[in-house]
Amino acid sequence: MKFFCQVDFFFVTLFLFTLNAAARDYQFPDKSSLPLTAEVEMLQKIDKAYTDLAQQVSKGVVFIGVSKEQVVTNQFDLRLFEEFFGPGARDPRFRQQREIPPQKIEGVGSGFIIDKKEGYILTNNHVVGEADEISVTLYNGKKFKATVIGTDPKTDIAVIRVTNLPEEVENIYFAESEKVKVGQMVLAVGAPHGLAQTVTRGTVSAKNRGSMEITAQGDFIQTDAAINPGNSGGPLVDSRGEAIGMSTAIISRTGGSQGIGLAIPAHILKNVAEKLIRFGKVSRSMLGVVIQNLSEDLAQDLGLKGEEKGALVVQVAPGSPAQKGGISHGDLIVAVDKHQVSDASGLSYLISLSPVDRDVVISLLRQGQKKEVKIRLESSEPLLSASSTAKENGSSRRKKDEDFWGMKLVNSKMGPKVTSLILGEVAERSGLKEGDIVLEVNQKSVKSVKDVFKYDTKKERVLLRILRQDHYFYVSLRK
Repeated sequence: MKFFCQVDFFFVTLFLFTLNAAARDYQFPDKSSLPLTAEVEMLQKIDKAYTDLAQQVSKGVVFIGVSKEQVVTNQFDLRLFEEFFGPGARDPRFRQQREIPPQKIEGVGSGFIIDKKEGYILTNNHVVGEADEISVTLYNGKKFKATVIGTDPKTDIAVIRVTNLPEEVENIYFAESEKVKVGQMVLAVGAPHGLAQTVTRGTVSAKNRGSMEITAQGDFIQTDAAINPGNSGGPLVDSRGEAIGMSTAIISRTGGSQGIGLAIPAHILKNVAEKLIRFGKVSRSMLGVVIQNLSEDLAQDLGLKGEEKGALVVQVAPGSPAQKGGISHGDLIVAVDKHQVSDASGLSYLISLSPVDRDVVISLLRQGQKKEVKIRLESSEPLLSASSTAKENGSSRRKKDEDFWGMKLVNSKMGPKVTSLILGEVAERSGLKEGDIVLEVNQKSVKSVKDVFKYDTKKERVLLRILRQDHYFYVSLRK
């Protein structure tokens, strides 16, 4: 029995030796001699171009760590302790024993170097705005302390500074964001979830997105390059390695990337960064108009084709730059110094960041006709107080009570006034409210209820200009 076991062991050893020898002799087919098509060679060149680009850009992108001490308040109800310890539970000495010490809250984000000589780094205000300590880590792992030069919460932009940046880092320069095309390839570089030097590739999905209720003013570039928490402040670069924007926010139902990332465009970044570096804050200009977005119904009622984008002027402040320059309510502002205006927030963005006491060229549509006006902007201040231009003394006498598109109107010194609405009728469904004042019907000024019916010449729809307390706006009523 022992002999057979030894024989079996001998054959097993011989079999394994044979397998090993065969494995050593085996060679995979050589593919180096296979010809590559011109198309494949082009793809390889494109891949190499993007990998070289990623390495170049990474030298200008930083990982930002922030910390802030936050006091955690006592969540216990002291009355519960009185049941066990008596009124003495309210004694400060007793309370002090149960206070929670301040907790250090940490966060992460991204940024990119815009001037390595001076040490200026661009990032988001929401990354560093309230931080007690800021650290910057370069692509090679070197870590530095940073200080805040200036922040602008309205645009969510901040500039921080690091002294003695090493020579091997690179500046990231601003692209001309006005020339960005939908569909062009872009790279997003940053530190999603703290994973520094992460590079994702995608395209520009859209331009001129409004504030999206993300910032007080906004005009975002949309991209499908993967952006996640921690990417904030990182650059969105084109094929030249220049920043067309700065990653700022995502639209997501899960909290992670779902292919809708938003970046602040380069021309806004450059404008704000320059002011923050020079003055530590951003001064803003004002035009002196009340504006609203243009809907399809409003476009038709105003005699537009429905393809136009812009900000609809509903009121002009007396003595404002807009009035001096000849802008009127009903005008659709489509561009400022040839920068396209997509909506009301986009116009506010462009005007507020334009230098004070500088002339700008406003492109607009008036009753379908193109027009340009030159306006000298002024320093921002409260734009318009309707109460100062049109006050009702409260003693208006009722002269007429008429039903108009499902609402009751009476004469007042300010104009036809809505006194009641019929539930479910057109006026109520369109958002009109009791107390609204009708200023215009189909772009004709009205002083009385009689005028309202006089200018209501369209049977299927009517365009109203409304004053509600301190706000002016247009409403399109349709049957």
